[in-house]
Amino acid sequence: MPSHSASPSALRPILHIEDDADAVLLTHRVFHKAGVSHPIDVVSDGKSAMEYLTARIAGGAARLPLLILIDLDLPGKNGFDVLEWIARQPALKNVMGVVLSASLDPQNVNRAFALGAAGYLAKYPSVAEVSALYLAAQSPEKGKKAVGV
Repeated sequence: MPSHSASPSALRPILHIEDDADAVLLTHRVFHKAGVSHPIDVVSDGKSAMEYLTARIAGGAARLPLLILIDLDLPGKNGFDVLEWIARQPALKNVMGVVLSASLDPQNVNRAFALGAAGYLAKYPSVAEVSALYLAAQSPEKGKKAVGV
């Protein structure tokens, strides 16, 4: 198992926007198996995601998440709404947003990328996909990386 750990004080969180508790659990297990030791913060809807990110932006760059995992089918503001909002936040331009969705409909994939998603992965990602995603999120060119579909 690869080790992707750093000193605890240097670990920025990963934000997981998902309303299905089973999906959260399974995805977090894969991150753990991939050796990712960053804390994973979970919010269950788009509005809460925007509030979380607004608070993080106010705290400065060191408080921004390393990576944002976004489900499309969320209550209230959906994943597309979140992607649109993120695209309008200059402070988040270097934070990688990746869709994790049960839908591989080409229209959803194309729309997600058009709204600024850096990647699109099917639920549930493999250890290899998570490792690649984690490495891409740490890259200085992370906003330009495309992973998944």
